[in-house]
Amino acid sequence: MFNIALGIFLLLSPILFLHLSVPALATLQFHQFGHFSNSINLVQLQIFMYGVVLLGIVALFNAPKRLFGDDYFKWILLLCFVSVYLHPKTLKFFPIIFLGFLLYYLVSVCASVKNLKPFFKVIIFVSLLNTIFAVLQFFGVHFLFSKKDEIIGLMNYKSQLGIYQALALPICYVVNPFLCIIPIVGLLLSKSATAIVAAVIGMGYLFKKRGLYIHSIPVWLCIFSISAVFLYKHFYKLSMRFPAWIESIKGGLSHPFVGNGIGTFNYIDNKFRIPVEYQDPYSIYLGVFYALGIFGLVALIFFLKDKFFGFEQSSMTKALSASCVVLLVAGLGYSFMDYPRLAGTAVVLLGLLTAVKKESV
Repeated sequence: MFNIALGIFLLLSPILFLHLSVPALATLQFHQFGHFSNSINLVQLQIFMYGVVLLGIVALFNAPKRLFGDDYFKWILLLCFVSVYLHPKTLKFFPIIFLGFLLYYLVSVCASVKNLKPFFKVIIFVSLLNTIFAVLQFFGVHFLFSKKDEIIGLMNYKSQLGIYQALALPICYVVNPFLCIIPIVGLLLSKSATAIVAAVIGMGYLFKKRGLYIHSIPVWLCIFSISAVFLYKHFYKLSMRFPAWIESIKGGLSHPFVGNGIGTFNYIDNKFRIPVEYQDPYSIYLGVFYALGIFGLVALIFFLKDKFFGFEQSSMTKALSASCVVLLVAGLGYSFMDYPRLAGTAVVLLGLLTAVKKESV
């Protein structure tokens, strides 16, 4: 039963969008946040939060399948508690963070991982929907979202579209190499250099684990050549993140041991005629360093490193590992954990990888 609920969460959390014309949604927003808005991010945050709560309720009716013993996870959670104590104004952000921790715990303890294919099929289906909408937007046909200068699929932002398609690529390859065309089309239409580089490295990790077979060479050459072109043409967009990176490093070094608090990063760059406001550091790792300090960053690195070693991997678990590698690389240049539509899938994949490792051990 938990697997079914988790599959529904994987399906709906990235793409479901409810308009405020639904009276109950506006009422919930008002009582929860003190205001209501048709902002995509706010609605997705609600879907993420209520989805995790429902998964927790379902888990109450399922016996745990394995023990939980992730020490680095406990250290990060403890540091978050300490951060809230030291920076009381960040308390309003903690419930969201806590639900992310809860989601990881539920998946790693309750999910059945003897067969990962049902989860993979859900991700492939979401990737297909994103590609369909991306192609329609390429030809000027827009549904659900208003017309934008960039192709966004169902994700509302091109980088989020690209990252989702990138994480789906290793999964599609292992299920059936011909399915790779689905995420590749969406990935290229997104024109997200961050996602393309992450996809290249993730597929390289997968090929290294599986051996470079002949039928995989065209896929590799296609992704590698296109990524080189996009990196060259879109380097200036990547450079726009440098001010946020520099400021997050400066802020982290100013409070290296206690951090500055969760959700407090905000920087306005006045070097241009029109000031540019950065509300996140455009890096998961720098974001943790800024918020929790050096101990939080070290705990995060060891937490992630622990996921990939110490167990024998099948073809399915290699694909899962490769998708997680895509996420970790993308996190270098994009704070996707600040966006619920990607954070939900990312936490679930890391939880599944933890569950797979524990069962194999």
